[in-house]
Amino acid sequence: MSTKRVKCANCGNRVSSKCSNNTVICPKCGWEWYINSRRITSLDINYSLDPRNKMHFCRPQDFSILLVALPVIITIFAWLAMPLLLNKVSLVMLIYGYITTTILSTAVLAAVELNLARVNQPEISLTSSVAWLTAFILLWPLTFPMYMFHRRVYLLKNNVIAGVFISLLVTVTAASFWLKSIVF
Repeated sequence: MSTKRVKCANCGNRVSSKCSNNTVICPKCGWEWYINSRRITSLDINYSLDPRNKMHFCRPQDFSILLVALPVIITIFAWLAMPLLLNKVSLVMLIYGYITTTILSTAVLAAVELNLARVNQPEISLTSSVAWLTAFILLWPLTFPMYMFHRRVYLLKNNVIAGVFISLLVTVTAASFWLKSIVF
């Protein structure tokens, strides 16, 4: 029965492990993981054990770049298309198209990302992707930053600052288009 010292990926506490039962429980935060000869796994999340007995977290694939870039690209496209419009009808159609495209694209990306995260971590069963999809469609300016913060539960990157900035950008853009359609 050999003892190895590993560092907990959750809290950073150094833990002594007994390799006879292949189970390690961190006394500080309560995380439990299993040690094989080559890999350490916790909640079906892959870790690798290097020669210095440290755990390295392998983040699952996510759509964080698309979730941040897509609303910005759609907003830039809408701002570039606005001077080309000649009447109120086309401006109102641009507003509806802009809002619909932004909301639906980010809602679908978030739902797909949650389903992929659930495949990687089946033990995590919190809010369903259908609930997030519905919340995105109904209250996008509030739901987008909340989702960007909530991604950390699924071990994805927390982009709450980008979420707040993008939500404000999209809301201000839609409001300015609406005001321009009234004045125009």
